[in-house]
Amino acid sequence: MWEPQSVRAVAAAKALAWREERAVERAYVEYARHGVVRELDLTTRRKAAYRRALRAVRALDGPPPRLHDDAKCGACEYSDECGAKTRTLGSLLSFGDG
Repeated sequence: MWEPQSVRAVAAAKALAWREERAVERAYVEYARHGVVRELDLTTRRKAAYRRALRAVRALDGPPPRLHDDAKCGACEYSDECGAKTRTLGSLLSFGDG
């Protein structure tokens, strides 16, 4: 539950450290919905999770190939390149339609 926010916190801390030209050793993450503020030490494990996420993003080679032509995609600027399969809730629940 916490790892995506931890990765974002490490990314923000690294950006802040680069901008301010000084080390940042901890970050604070607010979970307003739960009324919680967590202090995170920027551990080796958290930094490694950030690097794994960064490698995964860099490995993406654009959007996947298009699988279906759907009217819902008309306004999207990536519709010619996208491969996301759009489905209705009914089709996902096996009520037909897809």
